[in-house]
Amino acid sequence: LRPSLARQPAQLFFILSFYYLERVRTEKKGVIPAVLAISATLITHHLVGLILGIFIATYFLVYFFMKKTHLLLFFTIIGGGVLALAYWVPVIIKYGVYGVLYHYDLIGSFNVVGTVTREYGLNDFIFAPAQNMINTSTGWGVVVFVSLVAGVIIFFRNKKEPFMVTSFMWLVICLVMVNGARLPFMLIPFRWWTFLAIPVAIICAEALSHLLKMSVKDGGGVFSHILSDSFLILALILIIITSGYAKYAINSGRWMPSQSMTLPGIMDGHLWMNDNLPPQTRVFSFVNGAKMSAFNMYYCSWCYEEKSVEQSFYNISAVDFYDFLKRNKYQYFIINAFYPEHYGLNETNKRVSELINQEHFKPAYSTNTFIVLEVLR
Repeated sequence: LRPSLARQPAQLFFILSFYYLERVRTEKKGVIPAVLAISATLITHHLVGLILGIFIATYFLVYFFMKKTHLLLFFTIIGGGVLALAYWVPVIIKYGVYGVLYHYDLIGSFNVVGTVTREYGLNDFIFAPAQNMINTSTGWGVVVFVSLVAGVIIFFRNKKEPFMVTSFMWLVICLVMVNGARLPFMLIPFRWWTFLAIPVAIICAEALSHLLKMSVKDGGGVFSHILSDSFLILALILIIITSGYAKYAINSGRWMPSQSMTLPGIMDGHLWMNDNLPPQTRVFSFVNGAKMSAFNMYYCSWCYEEKSVEQSFYNISAVDFYDFLKRNKYQYFIINAFYPEHYGLNETNKRVSELINQEHFKPAYSTNTFIVLEVLR
């Protein structure tokens, strides 16, 4: 799976991990499913796996210090990590630590920005917009926001429940990471909205539960139960109005291609390769080569040599470039609208004319914005 598509199953495994960890903690069951869910998350998507590690570490430490856990839970968590190594160790052996880190843009900086990163204000949390940029939606809605504030107040008045302590710590961590654009470091802040929703949901549910219990004192009478039920129904209706419709509109709307794929000729060129070249044809590009996999082409986004050549666009010689393509069995080389966007039009025209000649390349597809060159042997 491409990294962007891998988030969906990884998020499912994320939730399953905690479902089965809770079974291990309370019933001593679910060890094998928990190990499988944790390891599946750790190998499916790098960011989701990292967040799972942060969430699990927080969860375990809270329950450990509050003496609500046991060794089986610890060994289950370790088991999930060890099983994931069955994937990661061969990957690191093959591509090296540098190749893995470079693949995930973790070389030289802790600032991984993402496509729609921006600073968020208070309104971005209080209100749930019915439309937004592609990727994770923002905002919770007025009722959910008020419930969250109430839940936090209840938490500070009663810190005895470890699940509430855990949820509060998750809330703080996710709020910091969502606001990464305001900090010296960031890790794709907009994607943390998905995981911020987890502690928000737990704390809001606890707030509503607490308010319902307050409305039914000492078992209460019929009127007390009617009042509590009416309060719950009203809260649900208001949540649907202030949050539900907006979330439904965003999640059921048609998602367009990513912004980068809307550059002139980019989608048409990639679709031509998908329709006219055999699956897993080796295609090289100096810019956004990792997108090849979405169109059934092969490009090694993990490989150290590919990354080195990418970085040497300005100074690699035509001979060295051609030797690289032959040595790594690349069959095609593409030039497209990503290049001037990344390097500038003049520099792109200059370098491309220096790198290619009729002796080593033959045009296979050509428009004003997308050129596919076959590498001659």
